[in-house]
Amino acid sequence: MKLFRWALPWVLSVAALAQSTGAGARPKASSARQPGACDCAGLSAMVEATIQAQQEEAADLQNQINGMRSLTTMLRSDAGAVQDPYIRDGLQVDAEIWDLHMSMLQKHIARLQHLVEQERASLKTAAAKPQ
Repeated sequence: MKLFRWALPWVLSVAALAQSTGAGARPKASSARQPGACDCAGLSAMVEATIQAQQEEAADLQNQINGMRSLTTMLRSDAGAVQDPYIRDGLQVDAEIWDLHMSMLQKHIARLQHLVEQERASLKTAAAKPQ
């Protein structure tokens, strides 16, 4: 309660000072942005950066998938040399699980590429519109 008694006069004096000096004044209507207006150059740069990031992610994922495929091939090859049928079956199941994971990553890459195409199309339509 003592804090409230001390803080209330301080807050009121700061508010009065801010009003008297014009701090916090709103900008004039002439400098305000028109409704519906956009910073198309800034927006285009952001979309281009997003496209670049998505393409890099897709390329990185594809490289990881390629490495995983070679490891999965080695796993299957090694499983064929194992005498114990339980271990061999376990290694085959492990390779199947990795194949499923790689197919999910391929679908993710396809979604990223689809998004890139959509973003490029939206950039073209936005550039074609008269300002």
